[in-house]
Amino acid sequence: MNHDAARLRSRKRHWLMALVCVPMLLIVGFLILTGTLALGTAMLAAACLAAMGLMMFAMERTNHH
Repeated sequence: MNHDAARLRSRKRHWLMALVCVPMLLIVGFLILTGTLALGTAMLAAACLAAMGLMMFAMERTNHH
């Protein structure tokens, strides 16, 4: 198996997963700028980012041979 091709696919997948967080981050940024951000919303956004980070970390450690 070509390990370079597998790494490239893995890297592309990580960028796509990170891209999923962009709309949520934009919304939270807008709420911060307008001063209407509630604590629950901030906690939800932080939890979403943490979960995405954990999934990316777990995927990186998984061996798909």
